[in-house]
Amino acid sequence: MASVAFAERKDLLKAYLGREIEKLVFAELSEEFCAANDMGYMIGIPVPFSAEDLLGSQREGGLDVTRISDNMVMVIGADTGFRYRDEYLEFLVSFFSPDKLLQVLLSHAASAMRERRFRTACVYHRAALLLDDEDVNALFGYACCCREWYLSLEGEDEEELIALLKSEANLFFEYTADADDSFAPAWYYLGYAYLNAGSYKKAELAWERFLRLSDDPESEPVKDVKERMESLIDPVKIEEGVNLLAAGYLEQGIDVLRPYEDTNFDNWWPLHFYLAGAYDELGMTELAIEEYERTAALSPSNTDVYDALARLYAECGRADMAEKYMNKSQLLKEGQDQ
Repeated sequence: MASVAFAERKDLLKAYLGREIEKLVFAELSEEFCAANDMGYMIGIPVPFSAEDLLGSQREGGLDVTRISDNMVMVIGADTGFRYRDEYLEFLVSFFSPDKLLQVLLSHAASAMRERRFRTACVYHRAALLLDDEDVNALFGYACCCREWYLSLEGEDEEELIALLKSEANLFFEYTADADDSFAPAWYYLGYAYLNAGSYKKAELAWERFLRLSDDPESEPVKDVKERMESLIDPVKIEEGVNLLAAGYLEQGIDVLRPYEDTNFDNWWPLHFYLAGAYDELGMTELAIEEYERTAALSPSNTDVYDALARLYAECGRADMAEKYMNKSQLLKEGQDQ
């Protein structure tokens, strides 16, 4: 991946970042100021000011370009599709070199992160990515910011925001690894991202990459990953079995998964659900019913299981059991619609 084309992405977070700029007001720069600074492109373009900026310019007899620049950064970082984004970026790089500006933005973002002001840090990181969406530090910083922000929201009624931040964090850890596949920290966090998503093989591969790149075998992250990888052995094998089923290799997938019914994974409902589906496809109705029943006991709100049981019992001529599970499924679905 050469570029994440950050400026072209649909901005899903802007609704949660508006508070960072809600007190700004917009006014146009004078034609004299634009002409004096060779900025004809800014004529007629509204510029963000705080009340303090306007008062300060009156007292001190001039505009503070640094303050205007920071306000612009906050606006385009909060709303990456802002109408005058490109003009603001041109204004910024006319006063500061792109490299220096990028470092300043990342420095402000890091300060906000240390103070746990995650919205502000997110805004600065996003502005940095608008400036250079291939910079590894900007990519990784944004991913870490999203991760720390959603972790800080655990236990709060913010499910939609948490989901968006998780998606952004995971995606930008991947972008970081794509931009520099020798950047070990990206692989460390990617392992956790894949683990939490249930992609155990991908987690294993990411952490193997992290361990190869790590230069301190005694560091806490290395020790942590080695311990985690030991616990991945069985989940990776189970995932392989599930993938075999999904690819249509039903007998082979069953052979991989069935032994785990005699382990601690016997209480993991997806194991029985996958086996039930495979038996169902093979026409092994009694075994399918048995596995679906075990799934229902472990996941009692799973309407897909009840629908499958109703169908299989009806096919077996067990009208009473078919009706039982049909009614259970209907009651659950009605409850979910309320």
